[in-house]
Amino acid sequence: MNKIIQRECPACFTPAPFPPTWVETVEKVERIMCPECDTIYFDREPPEKPKYDMKYNLHFFRPGDIMKAGIMATKLAKLIEGKWKNTNILEAGSGNGLTVLLLRAMGYNAFGVDLDPALSVHLMEKFRTPIITANFEEFNPPGKYHLVYSSHVIEHCFRPRRFFQKAASILETGGIFYLDTPDTYFYERGPKRWHHFATRNPYEHCCLLGRKGLKALANAEGLEVAEIGRYSDFGSQQAVLIKLREKVAPGPGNTALRRN
Repeated sequence: MNKIIQRECPACFTPAPFPPTWVETVEKVERIMCPECDTIYFDREPPEKPKYDMKYNLHFFRPGDIMKAGIMATKLAKLIEGKWKNTNILEAGSGNGLTVLLLRAMGYNAFGVDLDPALSVHLMEKFRTPIITANFEEFNPPGKYHLVYSSHVIEHCFRPRRFFQKAASILETGGIFYLDTPDTYFYERGPKRWHHFATRNPYEHCCLLGRKGLKALANAEGLEVAEIGRYSDFGSQQAVLIKLREKVAPGPGNTALRRN
């Protein structure tokens, strides 16, 4: 591949090398890998945006998805047990809404945010689960949260820095950002094309993070990496990120922290 790529890495902002580390062609865009942080991303914005509507989200009521909701609700409850009174939790990209449902059943003030208004109505009517209709990066809640949880959402974001910025901005000091996302460590470690590339719409997974890329995004937003676990069965990673302090706005000479 001899094409000049203009886009820098969306995780660590390393300029794309020439020639770039090519991964695969996806119709009208290319997947490339950052040589510094192993993030795999599209070289340019795709010509169309995938639709994350009711039909898309109702796909996530398979037995495995239901089981995972229980596993994650239990894991999150253990993580925050005894840390706060009246714990406020937000799930960014709530999908089937079952993790929120189970956390509320445990007594937590848990809410979800998702793109599709029809999904929000459906989950409220079926499970009495409160899901706010909004784009997470543009969401402006009335208060802050002790825990922000997101599972397999950030890889759909063309600019993942904005996702981290929003999570950090709505967390209480000492709060936790729990992120579950594919890990590019597992790219090329299987005999076939990586399953995280084989999405229903080819442009869905537009930015897949390596561990270094995840850490770079966390550090840029003042989040401390407490733990990152790798899960080979799913080709994924789960990170516990702590907000230790409010982020200080950069001075006029420091433009690096203002990039997005």
